[in-house]
Amino acid sequence: MRQIFLKTWLWALLCLSFTHLAQAQTKPAQKADLIGTWQVVAFFPGSFALNNPDSDLLLPSQIYGFYQDNHMRSLTDDKAKEFNYTLDELESRFGNRPQKLHYQVIKAGLVATTIDEKQQIGSLWQSYIATEDHKIEGLPTQKGDLIMGMIPHDKSAPAGQFSYIRVLRAVNR
Repeated sequence: MRQIFLKTWLWALLCLSFTHLAQAQTKPAQKADLIGTWQVVAFFPGSFALNNPDSDLLLPSQIYGFYQDNHMRSLTDDKAKEFNYTLDELESRFGNRPQKLHYQVIKAGLVATTIDEKQQIGSLWQSYIATEDHKIEGLPTQKGDLIMGMIPHDKSAPAGQFSYIRVLRAVNR
């Protein structure tokens, strides 16, 4: 019973959070908006956390690099710290390792990520750029922040609900 209550509470919080996002001033993200490195400054784990408790998406420190050629890089840490890498610095951390994570802007505001080994879409994200400072559930977001809502894989999930939302801030822009 406690687990059902927790799931319901987390889902309600996630839906409420995105309702605030939809009311905020945002614009759908284009590829040009994404290019660069982004530090996760906050996330709402929602139902994703219940189904994936060991995921890197739940770690306190995350940085993502979106490159012009559509590959991505990411670093995470289980300790809270600030990553301050440019795209070139982030890339150099990987040495000669292949670029296995990619992204595609399917249309403005909709980003798909893929992993080479799976040869299929890994995640779909509704993605917005904040056009003014505002708050989502009391969390201050800044003009220019990237706000991404993971679309659930479960097709029975209600429209407009997300399994995970993250707020990212541009690094070294």
